[in-house]
Amino acid sequence: MITVTYSDGDYDDCTSFKTIYDYHNVVEIYCADISLSILPELPKNLTHLNCSSNYLTSLPKLPESLIELNCNYNHLTSLGDLPDNLETLSCQSNYLSSLGDRETQLPKNLKYLNCGYNRLNSLNVENNERLQTLDCDACELTSLGPRLPDSLRELNCSVNKLDFLVPNEGNLPKDLTTLVANINNLTSLGTKLPVMLKRLMFYHNRITSFPTNITDLIYLEDIEFGNNPVEDISLQVQRFLSRVRNKQTAKCRIYGDAQNVHDFNINQSVKTSLEIILREDIINETFDII
Repeated sequence: MITVTYSDGDYDDCTSFKTIYDYHNVVEIYCADISLSILPELPKNLTHLNCSSNYLTSLPKLPESLIELNCNYNHLTSLGDLPDNLETLSCQSNYLSSLGDRETQLPKNLKYLNCGYNRLNSLNVENNERLQTLDCDACELTSLGPRLPDSLRELNCSVNKLDFLVPNEGNLPKDLTTLVANINNLTSLGTKLPVMLKRLMFYHNRITSFPTNITDLIYLEDIEFGNNPVEDISLQVQRFLSRVRNKQTAKCRIYGDAQNVHDFNINQSVKTSLEIILREDIINETFDII
């Protein structure tokens, strides 16, 4: 099995990879950042392709053997037909307008999707029941589709136009460990947060209250909530802190703004190591409270 790496100057929009010795046994091609505008026919046994940071406007037919595709930083308006075996897809910073609809179906075996920095009119991963990581930040999205798959572990949907995460106040995937939803129009995080959350970020939204089970997040390591009109925020965070003292959380970092954080009345019986970090764009100050 052969891995082929092109560097700048090796490849100048040639019309074929077939000049490669033992072409049919090539399984990996790395041709990133070499000013490509055309990608020729690909070896039929290819499993990994990195063609990021080029000038591609389209992709050739992708082999069914492909399991990882990185086409970040190109000029793509469509990905064409994606092979069913694909598990990892990075298509950040292109000109894609939709993913997961009837015309742009996503492979059902997909486990990782980074489609950030596109102008997506729609994104639907409802049928991707193996998806574990979804990064769709800065896509101008107003919806994440009708449902998020139960398999999801990490979700980054910051810098969009989301009014809600799940329609009709539905629940997020129960095993979600990371939720980053900064800079949206969210008024709620839903009625119940996944108890496995380790990282919860929702800076700069319109949230007025935490979900009722905020105190059950015993594995939480990072929480960021600044620039939200949350009522009684210090009381709600205090309730959370009082619950973590005898739990498994060893350290929790709280990111907030000056108005939120200086209201905290930390109970000294809290045994966990707590680090409260004020956002640098508001005030540069750090507290370590034991």
